Amino acid sequence: MKRLTLFTFMIFLCSAFVSAGVLDHDTGLISYYQLDQLSGDVIDQKGVNDGTVNGVVGRGVSGKVDNAFSFDGTDAGYVSMTTTDLPSGSAERTISFWINPDYQLEQFKGIYSYRGGILGMGSASTHQLFDILIDHNDPDSGDFRIVVDGFDAGGGSAYVGNFNEWNHVAVVLNSDGQTIDFYINGAKYTVVSGNTFNTNYGVFEMGRARYDGASPVPQHYYNGLLDEVAVWDRALTETEVLDLYNNPDNQGGETIPEVSSSALVILLAVVVALVAIFTVKKK
Repeated sequence: MKRLTLFTFMIFLCSAFVSAGVLDHDTGLISYYQLDQLSGDVIDQKGVNDGTVNGVVGRGVSGKVDNAFSFDGTDAGYVSMTTTDLPSGSAERTISFWINPDYQLEQFKGIYSYRGGILGMGSASTHQLFDILIDHNDPDSGDFRIVVDGFDAGGGSAYVGNFNEWNHVAVVLNSDGQTIDFYINGAKYTVVSGNTFNTNYGVFEMGRARYDGASPVPQHYYNGLLDEVAVWDRALTETEVLDLYNNPDNQGGETIPEVSSSALVILLAVVVALVAIFTVKKK
C-alpha cells in the first residue's frame, strides 16, 4: 500500500510540473491554414473557412513546415475565403504566419513605391479593413517592415525582418481596438493607431490586400512564400507568440509541454530523495 501511495504521489508530482508549462494555442483559434495542399481547395484545418485559389499560386514549394504557397507579386494569383466568423469591429484578434518575401530591387525604388498585401481582411467598399502588408525599410537594404492598414482607422507599422529567408510575424489587436502589438521573429513592437479599428469581415484573402479604393491593384500583391497562417479571436500573450516563433510546427493549437531546466532539477532531486527514503525504510 505504501509503495502504491508513493508511486501515485510521484506520478502526480511529475504531471504537475509538466502541466504547469503547457501552452495550449487552441483556445480562441478560429482558422488555421497549413498550406500543404498540392491541389483543390485551401483547407482550414481548424474551422470552416476553406479557401479558393484564384489564378496561379505556386504549391508544394518548401515551406517553414512541410509545404508552402508561393505568390509572384502580381494579380495572377491569390487565395480568397468568404467568412463571417472572424473577429469584426474592434474586437481582439491575433494573426500569425510565416513569410519568406522575395526581394526585387526594382520594386523598392522610392518611398512607398511597393507595398505588398500579405493578408487582406474586411470590406474595401466601406473602408472597414484590416490589411497586413509588407513594405521596404530602405530600398538599398535587405530588410522590410510589416504594416497594418485600417484605412479610416489608420494603422501602424514595425521594423524589421529579412528578405529571402523565413520570418515569423504575429499581429495582435488588443481590447481597446487601437493598440497593435507587432511581433517579428520574436521581437515585440507596440503601436497605437490614430483611430479605433472597425473591421467588416466578408472576405479574407491571402496574397493581396483588400483596399485601393474599390479592389486591389497590382502593387498590393505579395511576392514571396507564405506558410502556417492562423487566426485567433483573442489577443495572444507575449509568451504564447514566442512559443509560436520557437515552435513553427505548433501554430495550430497543439499543446506543448514546457518544462524549464530549473524545474527539471527540482523534480529530479525530489524523485531521488523519495527513492532514497523508500529504500531506507525497506531495509
